[in-house]
Amino acid sequence: MTAVFSYEVEWNHSIGYLGNIPTAFVGFNITGYRAKSVGYHLDLKTNLGGRSGRDNYYDNIHPGQFDDPLKSTSDSYLIIDAGITKKLFGDLYLIAGFGIALFDKYLKYRDPMGILGNSSNEYWISDDDEAYIKPNITGALTYLFNTKSSYGISLTIGGDLEPPGVIVGIGMTF
Repeated sequence: MTAVFSYEVEWNHSIGYLGNIPTAFVGFNITGYRAKSVGYHLDLKTNLGGRSGRDNYYDNIHPGQFDDPLKSTSDSYLIIDAGITKKLFGDLYLIAGFGIALFDKYLKYRDPMGILGNSSNEYWISDDDEAYIKPNITGALTYLFNTKSSYGISLTIGGDLEPPGVIVGIGMTF
């Protein structure tokens, strides 16, 4: 028996988790896959390491300005990428893209005089000499599971060049 109508899904979309291990492990992606053409990919990854919104953060103090002892440091990454997807074979797709990586380094000091900081006399400042914005190149392979039904799962593995890391992800495909 020959089918009268033939229907092939034009688009598969995926929304899910995507992280850069070990640097920016919290993130998400929105990706569109097309079987016979090029799709799209957008992602945002971070490590939630920012300190600038806290009440014990000072933006008018510079490293070494006081002789307060350094207690610790914290790095903050934000990576934003955009790219394309291309079907390789079966349900395996290539993701290739460009983006930007923003980096900030925060320094935690203890004020022995008790003037600055919170109740523990600890305060954060940004080390602007270490901060940067650099271009990123991202690439990955994604496999779509169960694309013949309404919903499925996507698994992604790849890499970022800036900051260097392995990309891992899982998403819901529809």
